[in-house]
Amino acid sequence: MSSRKPVYLIGVILLALVMSAPQFFVCFQLGTVMYQTRSWPLPPIPGFGGSVQGGGLLSYAAFWQDHFITGIEGQPQRPDGVYDWKVSAIDAESGAKTDLGLTLSGHSGFHPMNFGDRLWFIGNTESFELVDGVLRPATFAYPPAFPLDDQRFLLNGEAAHVSRSPTGFSVTTFHDGKWGHESELAVPATLGDWTFHYQRGAWITALSHGDRVHVFLHTEGRLFHREGLVFQEADAAATDAPVSALRPANFDGQTSGWSLVREKPNTPPPQAYSHRNLFGMLYDGQPVALIVEDNRDGYPVGYFYRLGGSTWTEFATQTFPFGSTEFRVVSRRDGRKSYILATTTTGATHVLAVEATGIRATNGGSSLPNPALNRLPVYAMIPALTLFLGILIGLGTWCLMWRYTKPDYAFGVQTVKLASLGRRGLARVIDLALIVLTTVGLGWLMMRGFDWLTWIEALNLKVGHPTVTVAGRVASILALWLAVFGLSLLVVQARWGVTPGKWLCGLRTLRTTLKPCGFARSLVREVVLTVDACHFLCWTPGIVSIAFTDCRQRLGDLVADTLVVEARSLRQGSTSRSTSV
Repeated sequence: MSSRKPVYLIGVILLALVMSAPQFFVCFQLGTVMYQTRSWPLPPIPGFGGSVQGGGLLSYAAFWQDHFITGIEGQPQRPDGVYDWKVSAIDAESGAKTDLGLTLSGHSGFHPMNFGDRLWFIGNTESFELVDGVLRPATFAYPPAFPLDDQRFLLNGEAAHVSRSPTGFSVTTFHDGKWGHESELAVPATLGDWTFHYQRGAWITALSHGDRVHVFLHTEGRLFHREGLVFQEADAAATDAPVSALRPANFDGQTSGWSLVREKPNTPPPQAYSHRNLFGMLYDGQPVALIVEDNRDGYPVGYFYRLGGSTWTEFATQTFPFGSTEFRVVSRRDGRKSYILATTTTGATHVLAVEATGIRATNGGSSLPNPALNRLPVYAMIPALTLFLGILIGLGTWCLMWRYTKPDYAFGVQTVKLASLGRRGLARVIDLALIVLTTVGLGWLMMRGFDWLTWIEALNLKVGHPTVTVAGRVASILALWLAVFGLSLLVVQARWGVTPGKWLCGLRTLRTTLKPCGFARSLVREVVLTVDACHFLCWTPGIVSIAFTDCRQRLGDLVADTLVVEARSLRQGSTSRSTSV
């Protein structure tokens, strides 16, 4: 050991413990979560093991008066324990985010939820309704089953939503300060040659249009529509209920008003898609159906159908942005326009308007940050943080070694000076910087103008795309460059004991016999560097090994029987030996 003084030993150990504590703590936490959940605990990098699920910010925002109510931003807590919350909205056309000038006060957060043209802000203990631009306290509560916006509407002026029930579908209304009044919907068991099997899965939505309600029934790849709600009679439901737990009561006239949008069933969506790809909307005052299918190499296609009398006809198709897998449709209260939100696997949201003049893209999602771009810099900071901690422990250990150890090493009649930890660390940083900068620079020259987000989308969808081909070729070239560059460094170090960093810092790598180390030893010491640096996540093992060994050897040096010396002392030793002879 280079020094057995207690101050030196305790100092190095304390430095190692303090500077390695963050990495060990994070690893312990990740390991605990992984053991408990049996899954990788970190959010996946889009395109590398996962994608952004659940859509973007607009996927669940309340749509009210052509705006998405998105921002409920909390302010610092007041002395009385109450929080103030600012409300903001995003314009569906321009994407501009504006402050509505509304302030909510309460002990918890609020969730905006609209029913028709009425907007509530619901909290755990307080709720408010926006009336004529003024927030008024309301006795409003979360619905028992959280309904989507196309399942919420107004029934006789009261908030209502449609959902599954044990016998089919029901409409639940909010009355006298609570949810609970349920009415069973009358839905058909047969329609022409088509027989409904609701146990195979079904979905129902209701869209408000003035005083009217348009109902869309989604089941087994088909979409049905009727205008107006028809409820079962209490005695009919009671009579037929024992027949099947999932078969609603049906009686004469129950199939009247229902129409099939398209005879051909919709093809099942790819696995990457969300479960919904059948939608109802309003356009030019009329009901419109949207069926999303035909994923053409990552470009989903939507087919639009409108009702003319009692017949549905296709009137438009729309190719959605590459990588779109989740869709949402919202309609204006007056029925003149609807918006389609297409969310990609990285969380980017594209907004399209459907109106009398056609289908067009808007800037509705332009102001939203992309979750993938927000997440990737966080992962990029991890190597920088670990390198910074490594530099701190290196500087501290270097100071202790300068104070308590001697750098001389003798073999035979020759005495040389061992390299200090600071110069070794600087040489390693120079080598790493040279490798990284040349590789990144070469990659940047070949990838200028490359569409990174499209490449990530293609990886998430596992589809062929030109960006995947280009990225593969560039990766092959960079891998070849790294192999040639790394091999060159090993050969130069084997023959002359230097790398660019060691040459600039005046260091040489030799065997303990002070002879050139050779290619095999040079290769071994660089391979073991992954252990010295814990795969570049923690540099403590290598630094502690240098501090506690007589020849200042890291683990790679111990395995390869090498050491690092100052080149100047090596030349001086050779000159002294020649003079003595």
